[in-house]
Amino acid sequence: MKKIIIFLLLVLSVCVFGKTEAQYKPYLNLKSEANRNPNVNSLVFSGQMEENGKVVSIYKKNGNLIYVYGIEGEKPEITIVGVAGKNLFSNYGKWAIGENYDKIKANFLVFKNANYTYVLSFYDAKGKIANRYILEVYKRGECCPVFSKDLDNFTIYDEIFTGTANKDILNKIPEDSDESYVPQI
Repeated sequence: MKKIIIFLLLVLSVCVFGKTEAQYKPYLNLKSEANRNPNVNSLVFSGQMEENGKVVSIYKKNGNLIYVYGIEGEKPEITIVGVAGKNLFSNYGKWAIGENYDKIKANFLVFKNANYTYVLSFYDAKGKIANRYILEVYKRGECCPVFSKDLDNFTIYDEIFTGTANKDILNKIPEDSDESYVPQI
């Protein structure tokens, strides 16, 4: 009986104290902040909201992308583990702007949970105007966002849309069949 109790206590202690999965938190990739981020090596995107100062960070782990949102360095308000083709999708588009019809390229990284769709948009103006990053949240089935905020370009760390090291990230993520969040310009 003693052996069984000791064995059960050993199993319980391994389960409780042996957990090694990292706690992902929102961080910017600034040198002063990166030193505090234990997961800085898996960070592939981060940016800070212009209005409320909250941070969006995306980490890459085992082929999945982990979306975290909240106050920098604090416990995240939202965490979504994105699995390609299940709740993680991509999309893209091109639009003509101005009289000379220069093209703006847009890429969308889409995370979904039970009730909401989180869309990180990147608009590449090829130097004609400033690039733009937007985070939008849509309630499932609705075409107007319930949340839409620009990210401050000066805080952006981007290895998803513009980086060369992880250029294949978007190529490995299937397109989303729901395009209700893609602007119809």
